[in-house]
Amino acid sequence: METESLLLNALLLLVSAAIAYAARTLREKMRREDIELALDIAETAAYAIEQLSRNRSFGGKTKLAAAISHAKRLGERVGIRLTDEEWRILIEHAVYEINRNKESVRGRTGDEPRQVG
Repeated sequence: METESLLLNALLLLVSAAIAYAARTLREKMRREDIELALDIAETAAYAIEQLSRNRSFGGKTKLAAAISHAKRLGERVGIRLTDEEWRILIEHAVYEINRNKESVRGRTGDEPRQVG
């Protein structure tokens, strides 16, 4: 009887550990997916605001505020709730990548120093 009890307790401990590990792994995977989705939203917001402001004289701060507002609304629709500061960081990263890609298309890597004059 005592051996059965020990085996049962060991089995319950093993199952509990497996469930805890699976839950942690799933949570980490969901965070990665949420981060990737948030980056996609930030990039979409950055592209949209850049396109909308192309023929207008919006300053950088105005464009950033509009992109944050846009990203926040899109994010909330899919359950991603970030602070304005977190959205700002993601949008600035997206803008950096957009500009780097533009430079790459023009034949520069974007990491090279610009020549003045």
